[in-house]
Amino acid sequence: MEDTVTTFKQITATFKGEKYSVQDAQNFDILVIKHIQDSNHENNTVVQIPLREYMAIRGKKSRTSTTRSLEKSLKNLLHLSVSYNSKYGDDDKKHFDQSFGGMNIFQDLDYGITRPGYVTANFTTRANQLITQRAMPMPYHKLLFRLNPRTEAPSFYILRRVLENKITNYGEQRADRMKIATLLKDCPAIPSYSKVMKGNKNVNARIIQPFFTAVERLKEAFDYSYITKDGKPFDYEQGVTYAEFSEAELVIISWHNYPDYFAKSIKNARKRYLKAKRTKK
Repeated sequence: MEDTVTTFKQITATFKGEKYSVQDAQNFDILVIKHIQDSNHENNTVVQIPLREYMAIRGKKSRTSTTRSLEKSLKNLLHLSVSYNSKYGDDDKKHFDQSFGGMNIFQDLDYGITRPGYVTANFTTRANQLITQRAMPMPYHKLLFRLNPRTEAPSFYILRRVLENKITNYGEQRADRMKIATLLKDCPAIPSYSKVMKGNKNVNARIIQPFFTAVERLKEAFDYSYITKDGKPFDYEQGVTYAEFSEAELVIISWHNYPDYFAKSIKNARKRYLKAKRTKK
């Protein structure tokens, strides 16, 4: 099987197979989260998750179908290699956002081989250093892992993007609002405007309605509304042009079960780090 190389923003990923799927992304995030939760994660590169716990996280019922899809996904992730070019270059002030070259993530990755009934992941030393010492942790919502990777991919990409925006701008007004155009740009499961216009030109059916449906699925995670670029209520049920739609903003009114305590600790840790760097100068 040939390697596939894909680039998203400053990240370049190399993996086996035709694509890096939503399920692969869900499983990767689960493994990183479980690794971070290990109090000895800086020294221990191995993570083990019982299948029963994994199924609970993913909201799965069938052990047979779960193990089948899990084994396929783990094979994809085992060959994952990532490089990153930070837009800040080598600026030491951006400790959580620094470049790195091509890096394998896992040394070993399997289900049931290393330990029967368990997912076992062994991170490479370099990846472990990056995850535990340089990466900025991100609070996740449990719904992210329960979304169906085949039928609810747009919802996955949108939820992950608003979670990323939340922690990046935590404590600021913009933490809970994003332009629809930005969300669409980071949602490969919904076709771009240019692609649709080269085809049947049905923007409403292929972009606008799928986006509204995807956000509606996220009611379990947050309450929301839409506003126009002028800050007025956005009555999308009355029909809108693509320009009105793309220029509008998604506003999250309130989150359900968002780990604010964790987000606050991340923000405070970032402040302490930057203060310590300024003091040393």
